Amino acid sequence: MCFQGDDPEVSFGGDVAEFSFDFPYLAHAPMETLDCVAHVKGWDVSITSGAHLATLDQVQAAFAARTPPGKVDVEVVPAGGSFGPRGVMSSDYLVECVRMAKQTDGRPVKLMWSREDEMAPALPRRKRAQQCGLVCAILAANRCRPLV
Repeated sequence: MCFQGDDPEVSFGGDVAEFSFDFPYLAHAPMETLDCVAHVKGWDVSITSGAHLATLDQVQAAFAARTPPGKVDVEVVPAGGSFGPRGVMSSDYLVECVRMAKQTDGRPVKLMWSREDEMAPALPRRKRAQQCGLVCAILAANRCRPLV
């Protein structure tokens, strides 16, 4: 891209290449399923999960266990993608695990959703189209300088 002076015709001269991208309806189906380990002992809650929104998950777990958020310890495991279902505000799988762990008198609970459980409440990514244009300029030796 060239940038020279104040004249836009001179500054951004060159051929224009236009592209369009279509994104179909798509379900977020990560390879690793939604899973969580929760341990509720009195007021203290510990969670191990591949969370993307750990602070929100901490608040949701505290609400499910009826304890202050400061009593909830969330250990985040770097578990890859899972951007769709792990990044929802309701933290469904985590809340379910904490509720079960609360009923076990201090024993930890591991919850792993099946693919069917994971896909049932999921909303597909919306269909959309996007267009963009790119100005392809040839850098002449003394005429313009590259925009960095």
